Amino acid sequence: MFQWLKKALFGVLTRQEWEAAVWWQDFRRKNPGWPGLVKGCFCLLANRLPGFSKTAGWSRENNPARLLLRESGRFQVPSTRSMMRRLMEFDVISFDVFDTLLLRPVEEPADLFYFVGLKLSCPDFRALRIRAEEEARRRNRQAGGCGEVTLEEIWEVLSAQTGIDRGEGMLAEWETERQFCYANPRFLPVLAALRRAGKQVVIASDMYLGEERIRRLLLEAGLGVFDRCFVSCDRNASKGQGTLFDVIRLWFGSGCRWIHVGDDAVSDGEKARKRGVASLLIPSARLMGYPFRIRRMSPVVGSMYRGLASQRMHGRGRRYSPLYEFGYLYGGLWAVGFCRFLHRKVQEKRIDRLLFLARDGEIVRKVYQLLYPDSDTRYVYWSRRVALKLSADVRRQEFFRRFLRDKINRGYTAADCFASMDLSGLLAGASRDTGLDEKTPLTAQTAEAYEVWLQSHFPLVLEIYRQEMEAAEEYLAGMLAGCSRAAAVDIGWLGTGPWALAHVAGKVCPNTTIHTFLAASAPRKNGDFAALYPELFTGQVETYLFSPVFNRRLWEFHDPVRGDNLVMELLAASPSPTFLGFARDAEGNVQFRFGNPEPQSEKIRRIQQGIWDFASDWKRHFGGLKGQEISGRDAYAPIRAVLSDAGYRKKLEQYFSWETSMFVE
Repeated sequence: MFQWLKKALFGVLTRQEWEAAVWWQDFRRKNPGWPGLVKGCFCLLANRLPGFSKTAGWSRENNPARLLLRESGRFQVPSTRSMMRRLMEFDVISFDVFDTLLLRPVEEPADLFYFVGLKLSCPDFRALRIRAEEEARRRNRQAGGCGEVTLEEIWEVLSAQTGIDRGEGMLAEWETERQFCYANPRFLPVLAALRRAGKQVVIASDMYLGEERIRRLLLEAGLGVFDRCFVSCDRNASKGQGTLFDVIRLWFGSGCRWIHVGDDAVSDGEKARKRGVASLLIPSARLMGYPFRIRRMSPVVGSMYRGLASQRMHGRGRRYSPLYEFGYLYGGLWAVGFCRFLHRKVQEKRIDRLLFLARDGEIVRKVYQLLYPDSDTRYVYWSRRVALKLSADVRRQEFFRRFLRDKINRGYTAADCFASMDLSGLLAGASRDTGLDEKTPLTAQTAEAYEVWLQSHFPLVLEIYRQEMEAAEEYLAGMLAGCSRAAAVDIGWLGTGPWALAHVAGKVCPNTTIHTFLAASAPRKNGDFAALYPELFTGQVETYLFSPVFNRRLWEFHDPVRGDNLVMELLAASPSPTFLGFARDAEGNVQFRFGNPEPQSEKIRRIQQGIWDFASDWKRHFGGLKGQEISGRDAYAPIRAVLSDAGYRKKLEQYFSWETSMFVE
């Protein structure tokens, strides 16, 4: 009866059972008691019936990713200390290998075959390799075996099907395993303690690599030497059938106290207990994280992203802050992808130096230097405010629109507007001549009156900015010294900052070509999105995520009115104070003026730490891959999930006030 109920609720696949178990533990924590039990059973049953999948709210098709403000630490798994106490009670401790002691930085074990196929230049290699293994197992069972096969037997089938040399193919697959497998950090202190206590530590694995290869993988990963290694393909027995436990029992005798540690509910749990072996299940991080991962991504990059995300959130036994998770899960892939895009453009256009504009460029530059430590980059003090002032001589209408018209009926006074323009010295004269009160909130009529007055006195405005312009020119000349091709890097949206920088730099460095690279251009729902058409058409401005000429569906989806721009800028926020402009000290040296300290700097640092850790994880596991391409669409997929989830965004607002100085440049 119990087995029937389990199959009815969870399905027959081990993976489905684990997914449902993860969901069930989370649901019951929120809904205790009998009412919660009944409701949970209904949801699970509804998920099994296509007509009621929406009722369950857990269906993979209708809910491809469950976004949580804090995902890590959500499920109870044994701590390192509790594992040690439990395992010390036994004489023999056997460990599963893959997804327990050894991890792979991809979502599915078979996803490593993507990289094997690249080495062998074999299209659709993953599917071919899976089918070849199935065929080898079928032949083994027909010959009276248990279905466990070796790597050699698999490649005997695959070589005949593809024409790839058997030795070359086996070597490529073996080297790929060595390249990507790494130790599960949770078990390093556990193994050390067991060995110090004189326990028998052995391996029990259903695997086709064989004992010699598995021992080498474990040793190279830093997991040490094991007393015995029982591998299914060598023993003609498997954990899945329970027969491998019989082999181990014969070796150590029926009187030994023995416990098995693994992640699979059936082969490591149920089958072990049926053979009288105690078991300790440590849920796989990739399966615990499965319901929360973004699905709408390309297969290779999606697997790499989801593998890293699940291991970070669930594989270390740590509980991270919501803002750290926000940076890691939704900003990390974007930052790495943007930096790879920049590096490719640097090589294509033979750019000598990248100029990352403050403050949005701060975390992007840090990630770029992490990935490409030998690159020539500069962090340039710049802001939208400074850009508008120093380009006022040629973009007068943009100057008035940003400083006056955009602030109509928003609670700003004339005093606020003139202060933001650094023209407070002209306010008294303007108010006297127009007859307006400088402390009255700005309206369309008063804004027009002040604009007319400033237009008539614009030479005086430029004279006030002249000293700052000269300081900026000197500063940029130093930044561009010895550089014939440079690129200004910014987040978006209209490229005002990079354009103004190029305008000012052109006066002192006329022989330096300055390109512009943006994460994204102004989206369709931004009224002035067409301003960048000429630059995008000629290639003077290039974007990574989307623009009117690239990834148009994303460009049409992104909605500034909904606050999408603020979410993007939050990912690129800096804990540094706002840059207000340039000045000179008494000796004539260039000085920088900054605003008040960022009030939410500690929160921003947590976001940046999450982004940095994702980039570090990516470099550690995938840094050696050549020619990897993270498309803008893939990088935007996690961000799009956030933008589409009103519940997640509402919770995020509890940690941040959108109207903070981090967005005011």
